[in-house]
Amino acid sequence: MCIIEYDSYDPVDDTEETGVIPADVGEETGHKRLDGNCDIIRYYPDGDETGTPVIARAIRWEDGLYVIKGHNNSELYSWDAPVESVTGAVERIL
Repeated sequence: MCIIEYDSYDPVDDTEETGVIPADVGEETGHKRLDGNCDIIRYYPDGDETGTPVIARAIRWEDGLYVIKGHNNSELYSWDAPVESVTGAVERIL
């Protein structure tokens, strides 16, 4: 796996466009990524690039933020990821 840097991390409804596909859109369109219906993103909490980046699943887009959760977690994280803090999306390289 590696982290791909796209031109845009704005959410999209069409899986052919650049951007992040949250789980709610992925379920409707049949989008699959790393054993789930959503993209996995890398972002800096609070936009602080001096901190440690976090990797999480984008569950839905809400009020300009991605609602996220860990890959093996059933609970949503208590913090969200603003689009400007997202620096990459995880891809499987075969």
